[in-house]
Amino acid sequence: MSDLSGKNLLITGAGNGLGHAMALHLAGCGAQLVIADIDEPALAALSEKIQAISGNTPLSVVLDVSSEEQWQAAASTIAQQLGYLTGLVNNAGIMLHVPFQEMTLEQFRQTLQVNVEGVFLGCQNCLPLLELGAKEAGSSSIVNISSIFGHVAGLMHSAYAASKGAVNMFSKSLANELPRQGLNIRTNTVHPGVMSAGVSIAGTQAAIDRGVFSSAEEAGQVLMMGNPYGRPGQPEEIPGAIAFLLSDASLLMNGAEITLDGGHTAVY
Repeated sequence: MSDLSGKNLLITGAGNGLGHAMALHLAGCGAQLVIADIDEPALAALSEKIQAISGNTPLSVVLDVSSEEQWQAAASTIAQQLGYLTGLVNNAGIMLHVPFQEMTLEQFRQTLQVNVEGVFLGCQNCLPLLELGAKEAGSSSIVNISSIFGHVAGLMHSAYAASKGAVNMFSKSLANELPRQGLNIRTNTVHPGVMSAGVSIAGTQAAIDRGVFSSAEEAGQVLMMGNPYGRPGQPEEIPGAIAFLLSDASLLMNGAEITLDGGHTAVY
């Protein structure tokens, strides 16, 4: 387990799914957490779990990542309460499962607002806090959660794929730009595959509802076809890689991609 003692870390989309698993794992690694989500009751429940695990009380921030005003308020709160950040995990995202022919411009824009603009706003508003963290602790780390669907095509989520492709190149651009400005801040991406929770489950149900699959069993067989593991990932299998990227063990990793998909994209 990575040692994150002395690290101040912000996780967006922490209330459910992968973000929830990340928060619990990072708390167990010794980090002081800022947990952010649009779902306030979910944050309250998560805060209690983190206190039980680590004895520390996380800073909870209700946040719509697509809102510039809410990001500004969140950054101000963090500055007042913690002073700085050493890590930012842009995890919040949405996945609308709509055939391309039926997708509206509003739906496409909504996906980009949350998945791309949310990452942009997070990095921009937290950059001063990460700069202070780098001066305090020696370095800071940005981890943007992408997806294998930023690299390979999926079914009924063209907007999601477009958004994750954008996150990939945005992250590489930061990885190139920030160190050249003298900032000891590294930027990397993590690419989960099909998961047993969160947007993957919602996508499976949407496909069943539209008659693409007759059952969850059929959907699972098709989605896992060719995957060496033959199963979806579990939320608890993702946070270890993120903890590594946030730790001092990954100081040379910058502009890198970590794919966690059981070998799915190695086959396709």
